[in-house]
Amino acid sequence: MRFLKTMSAVIILTSLMFLLSGCSMFKHLDGSQDSEVLSFHTGEKVNAQGETESMERSRIETEQRAQQQIKEEGEKKEREFSEERSQMQDEIGNLKQQIASLSMENKGLKETQKQGALQNVALSVSIQKSKIKVLSGSGSILSALDMVKKLEAMGYKVAKTDMAPTTEFPKDKVFYSKGNAAQAKHLAEQISGNAVAAPLTWNSIYDIIVVTRNENFYEDFPDAPK
Repeated sequence: MRFLKTMSAVIILTSLMFLLSGCSMFKHLDGSQDSEVLSFHTGEKVNAQGETESMERSRIETEQRAQQQIKEEGEKKEREFSEERSQMQDEIGNLKQQIASLSMENKGLKETQKQGALQNVALSVSIQKSKIKVLSGSGSILSALDMVKKLEAMGYKVAKTDMAPTTEFPKDKVFYSKGNAAQAKHLAEQISGNAVAAPLTWNSIYDIIVVTRNENFYEDFPDAPK
């Protein structure tokens, strides 16, 4: 009987030890079971993978934004360059038009000058054939003689020199007969910038009559209009 009790105690003790040993197989030092440990490690792995993927996505997005920014800046610079080039082309076009216009004006001016020069030559030739008389309007024959020298230096011949009936001539005056207006105006311009041309109001055998000015006109005639 005592033996049976002893064996029973041994069996119970062995069973308890087996149970305790079996339970320890499913637990770790911190009390976690293998399934819990496996789940924990799996979670850590998933989290690490998620963080890696997130970092990769962030890197890709950053690169894409940088590339997009570079692209936009490049497009902006290209637009600015295109606008500047277009503006320069417009300015070049305007300059070409201005040059063409100036060229035409210059050509027209040269043609006008050429025609004017030819006309002046023709008028000078006509004056050389004209019958010219010089009168002194200053009260002294010396002014008439000085005018004769000036006209002869221009290539014109003076047929006669005399005194004018009056000294009321504030400017040198060139009178002309019918058909000699252009010649008289041309001669007045050659004599001086102040000389004037006027038609003859009396009958004369001369084509052109030049009257010298009275340098003391406004002293002699203080009431005369200026």
